[in-house]
Amino acid sequence: MTFRQVTTSDTLDSAERFTALQCTRELAVHLPNLAFLKFEFHDSWDEDVWSDEPAYWLMLQRAVLEAISNTSRLPKLKSLTLNNLITMPGAIFASEAFVAFLRPLETLSIATLGNGASSAEPIREFWKQLSRILAAAQLKAVSTLRILNDHLIGVSPEFILPKSNLPRLTSLHLRNICSRNDGVERFILRHPGLRSLTLEECPMFSEDEQYRRPWTVVFASLDAELEKLVQVDVDSGTLRYRGRYADDLELDGSAERRALREWEAKVERRRLLEF
Repeated sequence: MTFRQVTTSDTLDSAERFTALQCTRELAVHLPNLAFLKFEFHDSWDEDVWSDEPAYWLMLQRAVLEAISNTSRLPKLKSLTLNNLITMPGAIFASEAFVAFLRPLETLSIATLGNGASSAEPIREFWKQLSRILAAAQLKAVSTLRILNDHLIGVSPEFILPKSNLPRLTSLHLRNICSRNDGVERFILRHPGLRSLTLEECPMFSEDEQYRRPWTVVFASLDAELEKLVQVDVDSGTLRYRGRYADDLELDGSAERRALREWEAKVERRRLLEF
């Protein structure tokens, strides 16, 4: 018996069994070949973000993350998926053990779960912690990166994509990340080896309503640099501008949609030529 893929469900019993799997000598010997690890956490959370008492689901997630941070038991892990990760800060997100755990991954997928209070200080702190830990991990082995959020981040709460280059990145999927100071565009342009790009609900932030970097210019820039791209998916929720007060700024959108269609067609022709 050798484990290569493990998926846990959204119960404390499942988390405890996974922890026991690592700690039980007879079973732990089968973990060194584990390559794929996926956590399907509970899909709802409506606790008071200001409460001093940690909620059940939050305790569950912290127990799981602390359990997996022991990299010595998972030396061949290549893929980690955290679905419904609660957007609350914790010591685990500031620990060197968790940074070391993320560092060798080839696939990292994080889908977050908030409770609507995105401006609350604890949630802002969570995104600061995640920004720092992704930067510290460097992710030099990552080829697939997904950061999927259930609420808009980027400006408030602030989230900064790693400023370093991820040399092996070929697939990027972002959801609900608002680009401030062209941050998302700059991150993408640092990775000309990208072959797949998906942007969902990723509007551009405009501090000054008189200055808006046109999406037509953005698409032209991406087209010029991403010469290996064979799949692109940009939804209508991305083709907009977010104002200082969280309101969408007026946008006709016809030129942007036309530029996007032209870019998508070019990428599709490249894909067909390859196959």
